[in-house]
Amino acid sequence: MRLVTLNTWKGDGDYRRRLRLIAADLARLAPDVVCLQESLRTADGRLDTAGYLARRLGYECAWAPARYKRRLIEGRSWSCHSGLAMLARGAIARQGRIALPSHPRDPERLAQWIDIVAQGRRWRFVNLHLTHLRKADAIRAEQLDTLLAHLHRNGSPDLVWLCGDFNAAPEDAAMRVLKDRADWGIADAYTAAGGRPPGNTHPAGAAGSDGRRIDRVLVLTRNGARAPHFGQASIVLNTPGTDGVYPSDHAGVLIETNPRPRGLSNSNRPLTGI
Repeated sequence: MRLVTLNTWKGDGDYRRRLRLIAADLARLAPDVVCLQESLRTADGRLDTAGYLARRLGYECAWAPARYKRRLIEGRSWSCHSGLAMLARGAIARQGRIALPSHPRDPERLAQWIDIVAQGRRWRFVNLHLTHLRKADAIRAEQLDTLLAHLHRNGSPDLVWLCGDFNAAPEDAAMRVLKDRADWGIADAYTAAGGRPPGNTHPAGAAGSDGRRIDRVLVLTRNGARAPHFGQASIVLNTPGTDGVYPSDHAGVLIETNPRPRGLSNSNRPLTGI
């Protein structure tokens, strides 16, 4: 199974150019599941990050609209959402959303989830984007605690993939809630898979200590469930085009497990060309 998480930076910068770069990189990486944050969709549907990628690359798409307002995109004002989206190669069996605590200056924070059934097993993937506010570790901790409690109470499988933009590095105070949960065992997939440190994802193109590792993939287990066998982990979507434009202001994270479950990848819908 190959999984990618990426904050797509709404409609900022050279949006259409960036979108083509994202599509080209995803075609090359061929992930089974993609988690997108700040996924743009205008009110009239003319600009739609997740929809475009799903059509071009042959994915099912689950969309969670949020944070509706007017934004300036390529010199024009648009009414639009900056939401969450998940793309899946296999059929999405179920999907839902989880409202998270929010601050008045940063409303409508949420998480979304999808279930995919493969090899007789239910795979749960969760996508989130925690608050970007500075000095808001307490809010981020509350958002994580709300999410983990919801997953514990509401019939989640005993293995859950948690992906997204945490707006906090692993050592930040907000992340302590992950260590304090008694109901879930939590592992950082990038570290467990041997990803090269430091694994920084923001800003895109940052090297060494110039960036932060705020985009992550975690594996949650309980009731004796075994974590998957990790194949590799790498920072992706982090190379500019020939004109110097990066796919996003964040880099993406790729996690691969072995073996690749049959049914999670749908061979009847191959990647299309870009």
